[in-house]
Amino acid sequence: MSDDYKYLTIDVGNTKYAIPIEYAGYIVSTDRGFLQCTPPNMPPFVKNILIIEDVQALIIDLEVLSGTEPTQKSHSLILLLDFDNSSIGILVYKINLPPQQSEVSIEANPAIDQKFVKIGNEKYLLFNVSELYDAILE
Repeated sequence: MSDDYKYLTIDVGNTKYAIPIEYAGYIVSTDRGFLQCTPPNMPPFVKNILIIEDVQALIIDLEVLSGTEPTQKSHSLILLLDFDNSSIGILVYKINLPPQQSEVSIEANPAIDQKFVKIGNEKYLLFNVSELYDAILE
């Protein structure tokens, strides 16, 4: 992945993530009137199924998935991620496109098998979209 790649940044609980913008599909307000339903017999981190423009997406609460306590009562946005011809939505409080992305670097931490994206002076955990899909769709 190129160091000058663009990222969206999100906060989930106390963790700041950077998501490569190539995976971003839609950003949907949770108060919009899109057709959605609560699926039966789903794990607790699956909150809804959203249908938008013939796209069906599971809506995932990353705080529940990761086992952390929610930091706010309700999420205001759904970020739909497109990967491998399917979509998954994640509930987020806010989405940012950092204005200055000219100084972007990726740092690996082999001890915890994670990568970090440094954008200017801020450091974000690189959101592994394929790993999320593997965990959800297995």
